[in-house]
Amino acid sequence: GTTVLVGQPMETLKTLTQVQSTATAASAATGVTNPSLIQTATNLYSTAGIRGFYRGGLPLLLGGGLMRSAQFGVYQSVLPTLEKRYGRTDPK
Repeated sequence: GTTVLVGQPMETLKTLTQVQSTATAASAATGVTNPSLIQTATNLYSTAGIRGFYRGGLPLLLGGGLMRSAQFGVYQSVLPTLEKRYGRTDPK
């Protein structure tokens, strides 16, 4: 959850900046410069609003939730077997 909420906007900006840089490099004869991260963020916000920063983040959020649920379920089912085999260890 937190990784998507914090990381998704930065990943979106990075990807858009890279795509724009590639497009600009392809048309270098026009004299257009590569956009900065700030320019990309400003353009994205003005065209798509705050939602634009999180475009494509829902599958990551849902997938992360499913993965954490599976980890918790497996941990809870394996823990008694491990404690029986190796004894209980309490964190200090």
